[in-house]
Amino acid sequence: MYKSEKAKKEFELIPDGTYLGIVESIEEKPNMSGDAKILEIKWRLPSINRIFFDHINKDKNFPNDYNHWKVGNILFGCNCPDVDGTSELIKALKGKKSNLTIGHQFFDKTQKDYNQINDYSKVTDDKASTEEEIDDKDLPF
Repeated sequence: MYKSEKAKKEFELIPDGTYLGIVESIEEKPNMSGDAKILEIKWRLPSINRIFFDHINKDKNFPNDYNHWKVGNILFGCNCPDVDGTSELIKALKGKKSNLTIGHQFFDKTQKDYNQINDYSKVTDDKASTEEEIDDKDLPF
């Protein structure tokens, strides 16, 4: 008989930077307390072989809709047109790409740092990098 161990659910933070993200899945599910629904987007970050789970809460001003600001930014970053309703949003985003600017934030309640997406931008060449861009004037020749 083998002793089973609970998987450790802590991961190293993703280093701050900009990464190509691909929507692997998107689904509506209950929040952690079970009293509301959220949209969970599973982003695959192929350049670092990581997954990032992005959560969208309901909009406080429009309780039947998800946060308009965040949904609008994601649609823009994925180069998708506006959509009507959750099912259309899920269809529109599946498999789409966006450059994700990832940072981190410290939460007092848990006393831990967590990653967060600070920006969603359009992919122009399928390459996102954590390196700074070098201008020609910075080159020695």
